[in-house]
Amino acid sequence: MRTMVVCTVLAGESPINILWLKDSMPLLHSEHRDGIHVTNLGEFASSLTIPSVSRYHAGNYTCLVASGAAQASYTAVMNVKELQSAAIHQSFKKIRRSQAFIELKFLSFKAPIT
Repeated sequence: MRTMVVCTVLAGESPINILWLKDSMPLLHSEHRDGIHVTNLGEFASSLTIPSVSRYHAGNYTCLVASGAAQASYTAVMNVKELQSAAIHQSFKKIRRSQAFIELKFLSFKAPIT
């Protein structure tokens, strides 16, 4: 599963600096740290993308915007829940003169990101 969030500045004077934080630690632009991609989308927007979300990516993500003397931020919590992979079971059962084959497959799946 992947996720992407965009931080957009609706009003403010140039120059504007947008910084992403994970658990209060800066995530640098164009740095692919731990599968987290930060990209400038022009002067007034920045995106944070995680192409393959894992439990490691759970945490507090903050978009911090600074312009001259003004500063604003927004923090969102990302919880990641994964289900254990289920085993693949195969069984055979003999019924009189014929044979029945029952195959059950359980695929691993992940719960949605909240």
